Amino acid sequence: MSLTPAEYLDLFEDIGSIIKAIDIFHGTAAGPTGTPDTVANLRDHLYATLNTNTSENTIRGIRDAYENYANGMSSNISRLLDLAHQRLTDRDTVVYKLLSTPIFDIQELLAEIIRDLRAQGLTFNQSVSTVPAQGSAIAANTGDGTVYLTNILDGYTPPSFDMAPQFDYTGRDSELIVPAETLTFTCTQDADSDDVARGEETFIVEGESGWRRQYDWLLEGSGITGTMSTDNAAGIVANRDFESWNDSNIPESWDVISGAPGVDFTPEYEVANVIAGQASLHALGDFELNQIIPPGIGIRPNRLYRISLWTSAPIATTSTLDFDIYSEAGIVSFPPGVSTSTIGDAVVPRTALMMMPASIPDDMRFRLKSSAFQEEYYVDRLSFAPVRYFGGVGVNILAGSVDFRRHDRFTGAVSNVEGTFQRYWRRRYGVQMPSATSLFDFDDSLAE
Repeated sequence: MSLTPAEYLDLFEDIGSIIKAIDIFHGTAAGPTGTPDTVANLRDHLYATLNTNTSENTIRGIRDAYENYANGMSSNISRLLDLAHQRLTDRDTVVYKLLSTPIFDIQELLAEIIRDLRAQGLTFNQSVSTVPAQGSAIAANTGDGTVYLTNILDGYTPPSFDMAPQFDYTGRDSELIVPAETLTFTCTQDADSDDVARGEETFIVEGESGWRRQYDWLLEGSGITGTMSTDNAAGIVANRDFESWNDSNIPESWDVISGAPGVDFTPEYEVANVIAGQASLHALGDFELNQIIPPGIGIRPNRLYRISLWTSAPIATTSTLDFDIYSEAGIVSFPPGVSTSTIGDAVVPRTALMMMPASIPDDMRFRLKSSAFQEEYYVDRLSFAPVRYFGGVGVNILAGSVDFRRHDRFTGAVSNVEGTFQRYWRRRYGVQMPSATSLFDFDDSLAE
């Protein structure tokens, strides 16, 4: 079931005409001082005139009057939103051509439109988001872990608590981020104050204040608030801190594929060489360890994960270290994991994003491999955890060699230069349509 390109063009021309009116009215209500014909600018022009004429005391209630007018304008935009919604959900020209039932959820219809547009290669102007790779730690932090950010979406996880997941988002850049805001990540539970396991601290994630209603005249923020633990709490990797070893110098839950226990690798208990906890893995040669990933442990297809570990060395070495996932039968291929050929003498994290394939086999294994060995080094705090999403931004928090403490804090400034149609789809329905940076089929001029 499908619409033709011509039918889509008619649909988006009609909706675009309404979007143009919405944006003009919203711009008047919400535009900043200095922009002609906005409520804020007209208000401040009156203030300036009264000040120049030294007649400030002749008029009362200016701020309330102008703000009430802005409230009224933004509130009335809901009527225009309803008009656009009527056109999008028209049964004869849209719904019956895409769905087999007249009873539907709007997100179901949008998902079908997205699938149909993608199948036909039809696109809108792309929004371009900017997300830093890491959050910025405040100077007073105790823990030396890291907050990692990404604008890559997956096809399994909702991009935010108020948005629906879409298979089409798999591996695509997020266009669902508000134009500009700063996310804040604050540790709220730690091992010493709250009996949380070390390295598994809890954080609250907060965006800037959101709108009270769609197309409010106040500054737009994601309005998100959520909690998450560090990746180290995920528990997908067994004996991930190398705390447990048997009498044969083999780490519990790991199988030796190559290398000699006690010769090419061994447990390390010297405090100066342990990155976290009571022990670490001491690499002394080439080896390969792997670990069965039990089916049903929670690894989902088309979901984005972060795989990580920490390393240190007495002296810098060019030894190669890999930590990844593979299928024992080799039927399914996985993207690369952590790979480094340079290990310095500082304690540093090694991390990579891994998008799980569309088919998840039952014979997955973690693999930790040392090759091209040159000088001894240490490995600790392995983790593998799904990316969590807040306001269209992917987040992972990685515990380091020094545990986080309450009130440790990170910030991350994100932004999004939006296409006109894509801004409407995000604000109105929390979705992003197929898009391109050029040669798009539904140009923003249809809504401008």
